[in-house]
Amino acid sequence: MTWQQLILIQTCIAAIYTLLFRSIAKDHKSILVAAQVGAYNFVSIFCFGILWLILTETTFPSLPTAIHLYAFNGLLFASFSIFAYKVFTELDAAFGSIAIMLTALSSVIFGFVVLGEVLTVSQLLGSGLLLGAIVTANVLGSKHNKDNPKQLIIAFWVVGAAIIYGLAASIEKQLVLQDGLATYLLFGWAFQLFGAVIAFLIIKVLYVKDKTEDIVKPALVLGFLRGVAGLAFISAQIAGGPIGVLSSVSNFRVVIITGLAAIFLHERERLLQKLALCMVATIGLWLSFR
Repeated sequence: MTWQQLILIQTCIAAIYTLLFRSIAKDHKSILVAAQVGAYNFVSIFCFGILWLILTETTFPSLPTAIHLYAFNGLLFASFSIFAYKVFTELDAAFGSIAIMLTALSSVIFGFVVLGEVLTVSQLLGSGLLLGAIVTANVLGSKHNKDNPKQLIIAFWVVGAAIIYGLAASIEKQLVLQDGLATYLLFGWAFQLFGAVIAFLIIKVLYVKDKTEDIVKPALVLGFLRGVAGLAFISAQIAGGPIGVLSSVSNFRVVIITGLAAIFLHERERLLQKLALCMVATIGLWLSFR
């Protein structure tokens, strides 16, 4: 398949993933449920990685040397899953998707700090547009004045998710380049599952009064969708797709999400504002990855 076909598949699957993610999060707001969803999510992701290695007849890789980085990155991605879930408990699908795009800006910053990637004028301009759209989405989506502590809580989850993801994505890129895709799919996703289970157990102890929910099936479906989308994006890169174009096309899904959320989740408030913010954020993202 061409990288254009792969990124189109990834964009559509990621949009469906976000809608399902939001539909669960708006009805189950407990942080314990967030950790529970993350754990089941990574079960499917890990199983999908194993299945992909078997179907492609890839030789199972040996234990990597930088195992501590895999373990640390697994905890980071598990934490990001919880933070992202909490964002979608407070913001609807459109505003939440725009807000979570702060992860792209964070990736640019951590790429500069951790990997030594060069920042250009267009990236700085795009980052400014993207940040403006994200802040506006946070303000409009929270439906509160800036003095209300609710908005600060939302900002905490959004910024926390962005920082964690930026660092995790930078380490992930380093590990894939260093050890290869097969090694990362096996050990990277295994440690993400391990990190998610550890996070769930810790939160279970801290929030012992909270109850888990019967969300096994949708959470497993979420993990499968996330695994397919992630592999499609990586495959599009391997097939020769420019990272800037891939990221821009992939995150254009916010427009698709806004439309589908209005239809299926009945989230139609401020629809024109949402679409305008989606376009500004997408342009900012395109400039950021040029």
